[in-house]
Amino acid sequence: MQLNQVQDQARHAERQHESCHLLQAFVDANWWLAWTSLPSIAIMAWLLAPQPLITAWWIWLGLMYIQSVHMLVVMAIFRRRPLHIDNARWRKRYLIETSVFAGLCWGSSATLLWAHISAAQHVVLLLYMAGVSAIAGVSNASLLEGAIAFLSCAWLPIIVQLGGDPGDIAPRVLLMCVLFVGVMYVAMWQGTNLHRKMVHMLMINQRLLAEVTQARQAAEIANAAKDQFLGAVSHDLRQPAYALALLLRTAAAAPLSTQVGELIAKARAAVGSMRGMLDALLDLTRVQSGSIPLQREPVAIAELFAAVQTLMVGYASARGIQLSFRALDLVLHTNRTAITRILGNLIENAIRYTDRGRILIAARRRGQQVLLQVWDTGIGIPDADRERIFETFVQIDNPQRDWRRGLGLGLTIVRHLATGLGHDLSVNSRLGRGTVIGVRVPTDSSAAVIAAAVGRHSAHGFTVLIIDDDSAVREAATLWLTSQGYRTLAASDVYAALSLPTIMQIDAAIVDYRLADVRNGAEQLADLRIALQRTVPALIVTGDTHGQHLQILAKAGHRVLFKPLDPDDLQQALSRLLAQA
Repeated sequence: MQLNQVQDQARHAERQHESCHLLQAFVDANWWLAWTSLPSIAIMAWLLAPQPLITAWWIWLGLMYIQSVHMLVVMAIFRRRPLHIDNARWRKRYLIETSVFAGLCWGSSATLLWAHISAAQHVVLLLYMAGVSAIAGVSNASLLEGAIAFLSCAWLPIIVQLGGDPGDIAPRVLLMCVLFVGVMYVAMWQGTNLHRKMVHMLMINQRLLAEVTQARQAAEIANAAKDQFLGAVSHDLRQPAYALALLLRTAAAAPLSTQVGELIAKARAAVGSMRGMLDALLDLTRVQSGSIPLQREPVAIAELFAAVQTLMVGYASARGIQLSFRALDLVLHTNRTAITRILGNLIENAIRYTDRGRILIAARRRGQQVLLQVWDTGIGIPDADRERIFETFVQIDNPQRDWRRGLGLGLTIVRHLATGLGHDLSVNSRLGRGTVIGVRVPTDSSAAVIAAAVGRHSAHGFTVLIIDDDSAVREAATLWLTSQGYRTLAASDVYAALSLPTIMQIDAAIVDYRLADVRNGAEQLADLRIALQRTVPALIVTGDTHGQHLQILAKAGHRVLFKPLDPDDLQQALSRLLAQA
């Protein structure tokens, strides 16, 4: 019983809202009709003017303009103060009374003028009234009572006059007028039903829009919470992973027993898998949220291939796979970070599904574009799965979800990045013979051909400043860079570093973005450059993969690396930084 009452109340409220919409439509229609009636009355008065002018004509003309001005004032007030449930009932009654008054004024043309005008003017009057009634009847159908009141009051005096006319033509005209009024009643009734259906659909759409808006707002709040969580997880997990990778890489270079060396190798493999999965998850969220800036720039193919080779050669060698590169002396118009990630993920995917043989990474010119292809001799892809491989978490031959084989996000990231850059992907494969995946990239016609890749820069003689508020990261980075031949200085922030005796001798800096101080790493780097009175080459290292600061750093031209950073990646970035300084 209580449920039925609630449903009845909901239906009653919906009908009230529907009535308000219909009344408002009636007000809007009469507002414009009242304006158009002002010149129409003047034309009608001129056509119906008797000779000579009589008092009745002036009275009729005054009534017509009084009702038009009254209509304008009422509709202006009701438009300025919209209808709602509290005032709908009395406003509806007032609008019906206004329609009665307007109909009587228009009908007074027959009462006051019929006996004083000619037969030709009778025809003009009937035609004019028919046109006005048709327009008003259709426009005002949103309030059926008001439309019927206007039509009845306007035509009743005319029908009375025709009924009392002794002429032979009057009964026929009377029949036509009665039929016209009857047809108008039916048209208004149908128009009212149409208006109600339209209003009902409008209310449904408004309710759906409100629900969609609420759902979107809830999704945005959830997405913001997810981004905040991922940002915190990104930084807090990447810090120890970064330090662990540096320490294991440094330990692997030391003389160790066979057993310890094997344990460290396994630990490095586990850390590498963890780093890969963490990178894949966070990179995917960054790509989907638009946190990775995709500004295009000139990228030399030779330099791109050299960077990717440095990243992938160790992984390929461990799997017994040979990497072959065929570059072109051309420059691509793309985003350096994104295209490196795309090519690296394609190569990593090829290595994962190739047991033996070699992988060819080739650049082929195609008009104003270059087709970058990764050829493997692996297991191949079934035709039915060629589109699925780009879906999230899809690994065709890994139903057991072996963590050592990744999460199935590499090609998903490739697709998102390629779509964001407008680069087309293509896949060709034969089962048991191998796969080739290509990406089409436009060339940069405005840039000169860049020479071959940047070689590995000698570390000897260079001093690097390490700024990080995490002591474990500072110590790990110091050990690693020292083992590579660099001289190092380390401090928790730039201001502590400025007190070091050899600070003036630094050649480059590696600065963490999120520091304990109020000023972030980029701001402290600016202070360092001011204090040293020169632009010190620097790398900004951060574990935060979300946030507006990433776009700000990119626009400022900072080189940004993300934790947990592979030691070889750090070495390569530092070598390129010093080589270009």
